[in-house]
Amino acid sequence: MNAKRQQRKGTPREKAWSLAGIADWDIGQSNIMTQRSLTILLVEDDSNDILLMEHAAASSGLGYRVQSVTDGVQAIRYLQGDPPYDDRSLYPGPAVILTDLKMPGMDGLELLRWLRTHEECQVIPTVVLSSSSLPRDIEESYRLGANSYMCKPSSQHERIRMLRVLHEYWCMCQRPHIVEKCK
Repeated sequence: MNAKRQQRKGTPREKAWSLAGIADWDIGQSNIMTQRSLTILLVEDDSNDILLMEHAAASSGLGYRVQSVTDGVQAIRYLQGDPPYDDRSLYPGPAVILTDLKMPGMDGLELLRWLRTHEECQVIPTVVLSSSSLPRDIEESYRLGANSYMCKPSSQHERIRMLRVLHEYWCMCQRPHIVEKCK
């Protein structure tokens, strides 16, 4: 019991990570996933999926802030800091992008193409989160620079678990600073 109490000492974030079962890592300032309250840019056209992901992020205990847009064009506006996303105190640069593939207008594959042709954005971890498990969608996503491809979780418990797994993975990686604006 004493060891558990000692493990939960520290900053509120360290306490939250401890309670989430992920406090055993180096949480130094060099790690991008620990520097501040982190923003996930969710590119998703389904309003139900947006609400479920926002709820999962809030329930995960990881301190993520979800900013959502409904297609690739809005994602680019967000990343470039164009109105209405020009106030970075309200719309900070994302630590990670989660994008659906199948969306009206600019889809997830087109967004991946755009990200990889803009040097400032190439370093933003980008995860495809799709209901498609078709090999051609998976392969094309990786060809275009997706860092990971995950099928959309079917339950809230699985969504929270997915966020924790992503968090754990990116906490262990050394990443460059968070990009505030892409040109």
